[in-house]
Amino acid sequence: MISNAIKQRGWSFLPRYVLQPMLANWTVGFTLFTTYTAALPAAYARASSQYSISSREALPWYPPFVAGAAAGLAQSAVASPLDSLRTRFEVEHMVSGRYFSWWGFVREQLSETGWRGLYRGLRLTMAKDVAGYAGFFGLFEWIKNETIDLYRDLVHVACKDGVFASESDIGRLSKARVLELRALLGQGSEQIERQGWIVRNPVIVLPVLLLPPVLGRPACVLFAGAIAAIAYQVVDFPLE
Repeated sequence: MISNAIKQRGWSFLPRYVLQPMLANWTVGFTLFTTYTAALPAAYARASSQYSISSREALPWYPPFVAGAAAGLAQSAVASPLDSLRTRFEVEHMVSGRYFSWWGFVREQLSETGWRGLYRGLRLTMAKDVAGYAGFFGLFEWIKNETIDLYRDLVHVACKDGVFASESDIGRLSKARVLELRALLGQGSEQIERQGWIVRNPVIVLPVLLLPPVLGRPACVLFAGAIAAIAYQVVDFPLE
């Protein structure tokens, strides 16, 4: 589509119609993640007086949800006028040459409705972003921490019981060792029993353990991100 547009309108199509909305999306994402990274330590500090990077204290579960809600609130202030512009935008206006660029469209909308008009629907956008990103960041941090702890405990138990000679052996398992590990997980070692039903389902656990150590933690992060994204869509899609 972009290639066809460039053939018809020339390379000036990109800075006029493509880069500007990309910069707008960058601004929204920058606001979201900067606010979250700034709010998360503050939320932990208010929830736990002994919080520090090196602390071994069991941290409360809810600060990521609070920081995510704050990030969603900040994003809604930036995203609401952009959503209004997107809703009112008609592709035909650009194709027909009515607007020289996105900025021309924005200027006309501002002259017609003013800034207050662009913030219509702010409460719905705010509710969507606050609930959606509280769930997204909160679930992401919780699932990431739980799965990484589970992975570390399973590797420790497997090394302790002789399934792995060391962590470097992960990813080079023989079929016999895989069966031995499956039997070990089925026994419910005391160290990993507290992790619950996942441990009692080796089909879920074994694929992660078969990864080299350098990929074990990233796999846990990707899994947490996938679940968090699904949770976000459950909130965002009907409201959007």
